[in-house]
Amino acid sequence: MSYEFIILMKRIIISTVKNKKKASIISVTQFRDNLKSFLDRAKSERIIVHNSKGSFAIVPLDDAEIDITYNKEWVTTMRKSVNEAKAGKLTNISVNDLWK
Repeated sequence: MSYEFIILMKRIIISTVKNKKKASIISVTQFRDNLKSFLDRAKSERIIVHNSKGSFAIVPLDDAEIDITYNKEWVTTMRKSVNEAKAGKLTNISVNDLWK
């Protein structure tokens, strides 16, 4: 085990005890083989994927983080579009009419 991995494990254990949140440290192969399961579990526990190049946390994004990650104007436009679609304010366009 690498020194960095041992330090990471100590940090996760301390954080897990402090936050009373379960943690799983898994390999890339385990993550790839059970992707859906680990993504679902990431909503309620820490998922750390470790390989020889380092360790990576799988963290679900909430709306606030999405606003920070993307251009604010784009996010505002997309949210407005989603709300309009939910309200039924849609325009149906035939694929054949797209190139006219």
